[in-house]
Amino acid sequence: MPGPTVPPEQPVAPQAPEPTPAAPGNPYAPPAPGAQRPMSELAPGPYGGLPPGPYGLPAQPAAGRDGYAIASLVLGLFGFACLAWVAGLAFGIAALRRLRVRPQAGRGMAVAGIVLSALWGAFLLTTVAVILIAGWPDRPPHRGADGRVGAPVQVALNHVKEGDCVESADFSGLTGDRLKVVPCTAQHRGEVFAVVGLAGYADYPGDEAVLAQEQAKCLEARSRYAIDDAAVPAGVRIAFLGGGAENWGTAARPVACVFESGRMRTGSVRQDPDRLNEQQRTFLDAVDAITTAVRNRPRAEAEDDPATHRAWAAASAAAIRTRLPALDRLAADPKLGPAVTELTGALRAALPLLDVARNAQDPAVLDTEELDADGYLTPAKQNAARSALGLPPINLDGSGMAG
Repeated sequence: MPGPTVPPEQPVAPQAPEPTPAAPGNPYAPPAPGAQRPMSELAPGPYGGLPPGPYGLPAQPAAGRDGYAIASLVLGLFGFACLAWVAGLAFGIAALRRLRVRPQAGRGMAVAGIVLSALWGAFLLTTVAVILIAGWPDRPPHRGADGRVGAPVQVALNHVKEGDCVESADFSGLTGDRLKVVPCTAQHRGEVFAVVGLAGYADYPGDEAVLAQEQAKCLEARSRYAIDDAAVPAGVRIAFLGGGAENWGTAARPVACVFESGRMRTGSVRQDPDRLNEQQRTFLDAVDAITTAVRNRPRAEAEDDPATHRAWAAASAAAIRTRLPALDRLAADPKLGPAVTELTGALRAALPLLDVARNAQDPAVLDTEELDADGYLTPAKQNAARSALGLPPINLDGSGMAG
């Protein structure tokens, strides 16, 4: 019986000899020609493109923070100083660019510096734009060929001119250093009819002395701007701006004389004398001189300041005597005679009373004579002559400039 079959032996393939371990060498030595580096060594480091350190460890960032980033943050904090915000932006942008290729801390500081610098820049540029639009505090406004402003603008008192219309202001008589000037075609409450200067005192003389000087100078200038009191709208009065103690240190000491209205209005109060005929101009010139003198009556009582009251009576009598001849010439016209004679008769009746007052030493006598003269010097005495001359009457209720 045959025995078990034994498979023939398979030939054994010869095994390759085990490689000899490479001798340790310099890890930083360049590879041998033709050798390939492992992929792990070609992977980028944590900062993009930086080779790993020895033994496969990632490269470490440099110590400290980027100097440009620090400078950007500091300049951003103090961006209000001159052009520090511009330098803060420049250093911040430069720092971000450097930190892309340099393993160094400071990115957050650079971003913060850029943001702060940008905020300061926006604030400062906006402020400059507003100032340029509104005008510098002491910069004259832009005016057209006619000398008028074309749009609302804040104007310092020393740049206000005759004819400027004021939207609103503090018409207290003693304050006001900046006014909002608007075209007279727009709604406004005031109209500047003169700008005068105060003088005569080294130190501020007090409210009463300033008001007396303002009243005298502004009343004198009023007739050159609005020759006829009665043509000024009812409810308009004279106000003064700028004569307070806060403005006394300025060399010019400007005071704006303003026609103030109790409500908003449009248009100008200015009157053109060329629209009047010769008789009308003669009449208005005469009564204006008399009215100005009479209106300049002292604010204090006669017993408190009798000398000033005597001076007022003398000035009023002189104004009447000076202007009576012109009124008498108008009375010679048959068409005007009766009406103008009514006025000249009242003025002549007031003269002896004023003469007594200007020589009175007793304050009680002075006060009595002044009150008696007042009865002949009321502006309503002009109305008959005004009607005959074709001029508007004076309001009998006391409203308006002539009331």
